[in-house]
Amino acid sequence: MTLIKNALIVTMNQHDAIIKSDILIRDGLIKALGKFRGAREEVVDARGLVVFPGFIQSHVHLNQTLFRNLVDDMPLMQWLKKNIWPMEAAHNARSIKAAARLGLAELILSGTTTMVSMETVHHTEEVLKQIAESGIRAITGKAMMDAGRGVPALLKQKTGDALAESVELLEKWHGHDAGRIQYAFAPRFAVTSSRRLLEETARLAREYQVAVHTHASETKEEVALVRKQFGTTNIQLFKQVGLLESPLIIAHGIYLTGTERKLLQRHRSLLVHCPTTNLKLGSGIADIPLYQQEKLQIGLGSDGAPCNNNLDLLREMRLAALLQKPKYGPGSMPAIRVVSMATRETAAALGLADRVGSIEIGKEADLAIFDFNTIQTTPGSNPCSQLVYSAGRENLRHLLVRGRFLLRDGLLTGWDHQQIVREGRDQARKLLQRLQ
Repeated sequence: MTLIKNALIVTMNQHDAIIKSDILIRDGLIKALGKFRGAREEVVDARGLVVFPGFIQSHVHLNQTLFRNLVDDMPLMQWLKKNIWPMEAAHNARSIKAAARLGLAELILSGTTTMVSMETVHHTEEVLKQIAESGIRAITGKAMMDAGRGVPALLKQKTGDALAESVELLEKWHGHDAGRIQYAFAPRFAVTSSRRLLEETARLAREYQVAVHTHASETKEEVALVRKQFGTTNIQLFKQVGLLESPLIIAHGIYLTGTERKLLQRHRSLLVHCPTTNLKLGSGIADIPLYQQEKLQIGLGSDGAPCNNNLDLLREMRLAALLQKPKYGPGSMPAIRVVSMATRETAAALGLADRVGSIEIGKEADLAIFDFNTIQTTPGSNPCSQLVYSAGRENLRHLLVRGRFLLRDGLLTGWDHQQIVREGRDQARKLLQRLQ
């Protein structure tokens, strides 16, 4: 049993209530909110600290973390064909492990308690092992690629093999640790998928009742390639093959037609906004305020480290808030709405609203506890504004998933920080040597 005392709690409940209270945690759940006296197994004094629901990072590629700072200043398809896909093909189990640990540590250090990831074609079980060890909550799956020009031979699988390996991973890992880890089928995007792969993915997702995670409409070039290959747009293709019938998580969605947006809204799919990546690759800017007016469900993601160079969702929250103001006005993306996108709204879209996304009795204790008693966050009386516009990862004091501390007093509790850095550097060097 853990008692977090004297906290200012940004509940992100349906009333957006902010309260001063203690939080009583038992068996990983929030058992009570209020004021408590008497001895407890563990007491954390949060006086002067602010507690938020843990953040939900809705699109990331852990396997790419070793590629950080290696590939800059080029458009998406060139970036993929000349650099990212060859580097993914050069991965082995040890380098994937190092990449996953590096990425997971960064997510924890910046407030993420739930992540949605797409891994590469091979060695995904190694990533799942690291997720299990880390304590983070995750929805993840191996990338499936069975078509497309410029795809390395090591990444382009036979359709049946891609699907069979995905099912094998799903049957072993989906629901692991009482549902902390969930599996999602992950066809990379339409450009590297056959129609059969997409149709079979849709069938299997319905059969196993799991989500599908993919990319769509990230660049004009990609949209043109999909139309040439399939004779239609991304989302209309997904409708034809049945992908909209299951929970669908789509990264980017910059170039969506009105018809496509209506389909996504009708089927309650989750569109993940990745503002830094979309700027860094020069892809464009998604019209998020318009999408929200049209009642689309919107999440936030950093995407992979090499197209962002950072996995810090706090940076994405700030940029998401600022990016739309010149076009849609200064009030178009208020701080509290951005915090909601990173917590309650995405939890609902992912089917996790009964577990996480807000601080309420009966939910799991996924908490991010911040110290705003710092130069860059002082003064301030609006914690959402402080979080989105002023704070950085250095303000994060504690992070809990199911009441377990993954970060305590700013330090990782389960892993050695310096060892992760050393392993990351060593495995990145060896991976680059394999490419020569």
